[in-house]
Amino acid sequence: MSTLKTLSLLFAIFTQTSAWTGILIDGPAGSQTFSPTNNDPSDNITLCLPHLKSATAMMFNENAVFIGGASCGVTKSCSGSNSATKFDPSSNMTAYGILMSTPRYGHASAVVNNSIIVCGGFTSDPTTVGNCEQYAPTREKWQEIQNLFQPKCNARMVQLNDLIYLFGGEYLSGILSSTVYQYDASDTWTSKTPMLAAVTRYAAVSISADVALVCGGIGASKNTSNQCSTYSAANNLWTAAMNMTTARSGHDMVVLDGLCKHTHTQIFPGEIYILGGRDANGTVLNTVELYTMKDGGKLLTKMMAVADADISAVAIQYKCSYY
Repeated sequence: MSTLKTLSLLFAIFTQTSAWTGILIDGPAGSQTFSPTNNDPSDNITLCLPHLKSATAMMFNENAVFIGGASCGVTKSCSGSNSATKFDPSSNMTAYGILMSTPRYGHASAVVNNSIIVCGGFTSDPTTVGNCEQYAPTREKWQEIQNLFQPKCNARMVQLNDLIYLFGGEYLSGILSSTVYQYDASDTWTSKTPMLAAVTRYAAVSISADVALVCGGIGASKNTSNQCSTYSAANNLWTAAMNMTTARSGHDMVVLDGLCKHTHTQIFPGEIYILGGRDANGTVLNTVELYTMKDGGKLLTKMMAVADADISAVAIQYKCSYY
């Protein structure tokens, strides 16, 4: 058995004292949970997550998977990680997965057709990459796929209608991008309608099979934004949406469906939560907004346990016994 496969089978077990359903957040300040119904979210919970800057997170085969990220020294020089760390909410166990071919942070990733695709990012300051790789359980390894047209970092990627879309980001030169690329099963990237404005360090999430929501980030004028927009893949169309309350960058955004597998009842009706990041003054935030398409972002009185930015967050919606 290969070293990488052996590594993927090693489990570090850490047990939480109570079941929970909500949002799992990891970042430089540690791991924490956020649940709309839990009065005491716990910070620095023992999950053996990597606590890296600018990683990505997603649900994949009922596990929360945290990919890549950066560890940064006192000189603020950062180096990328090629780690893939899996948290299983059914057993509260953390496992180390197959290592990526390229260490990276500030990258983009998404799940499509029972696989994970990762593109771009930094490998180390200030090297930006444009290569992409794909993991599928049937192969038990990461495989190189078609590169991006140009190396870029701090973009976001979502899955819409079983296709991958990559939005915006920035190039090594510091020039921001408004480009949109679609990736399909023929291993081809295709240009689509550009974003309404070039942006980096923003958050994006699929809010339906066809529509993605993009919020915040830093624009070409270097100002931090509270603006949001939506993209329809079927119509290849961008539309301005209601704003967040707080301008923020380095935040994350998730949709908490709250679907109970045992009763098939929906606890949270597809609620969109915007978490953490930095405000326009560079202050690291612990605030959370509940976003609706009608009203935009509204600050909740409940906050994250610890302020953090450059985070990765994922909705955990497995156990119903808590409720």
